[in-house]
Amino acid sequence: MKSFEVNFAVISVVTQETIKTPDKVFDFLISQNPMWINFVPSLAISTGSTLLFERSIQSSEYIDFLIKIFSFWLKNGDYGIKILPIETIICGFLGREHRDHRLVGECKKRLAVRSCEKNLVVIPNGDVKTCSFHSYGDVFEFGNIRSGLNTILNSFAYQQYQEHLRVIKERCSKCRWYRVCPNGCPRDFHIGGSDGLFCKESPRLFQFIQENLDKYPILKEWS
Repeated sequence: MKSFEVNFAVISVVTQETIKTPDKVFDFLISQNPMWINFVPSLAISTGSTLLFERSIQSSEYIDFLIKIFSFWLKNGDYGIKILPIETIICGFLGREHRDHRLVGECKKRLAVRSCEKNLVVIPNGDVKTCSFHSYGDVFEFGNIRSGLNTILNSFAYQQYQEHLRVIKERCSKCRWYRVCPNGCPRDFHIGGSDGLFCKESPRLFQFIQENLDKYPILKEWS
């Protein structure tokens, strides 16, 4: 793709292997000059299905990894390098919009630079879900599009999902980090329970980033 001058991005899955050498991972990916890099954890989640893998990591290990990546990013000095979810968190501190579904509080689809709208997904068999990432139980499944959109939006399943969002928002709105992580992703609370998957560990990352925003000229670069 580089030889044909095709822009590309990277989704890098964080596993037991990569958490051992975050510096090498960072240096290699940056050297490829992608448009952006998205670090996604292979989480060790036991749901009764096949989501518990040998190479999976815990949420605490993922947060440790991101803290190190953020440090490498600062040391690199090129703040134009886009790294998710680091960029998303900084946008949260600055009150800027972003398109990272993991930290928006509810499922939305980016429509324009300054607007977001609630999102529904229709998969090939016609089933309607709140998000293509949600595949853990029927909490995020609302019926089939053949029954009509109004039927789906007035269904018990959809109302149950709205209640799920309300409970999460009521709980999270009291959190110190709410403006950075407005509820996170609803899926995280479905899988991780009332404490979510990252609520316990994420504050370490938020605190680390906040403390460094005053030490480096990042605010000027992002304003």
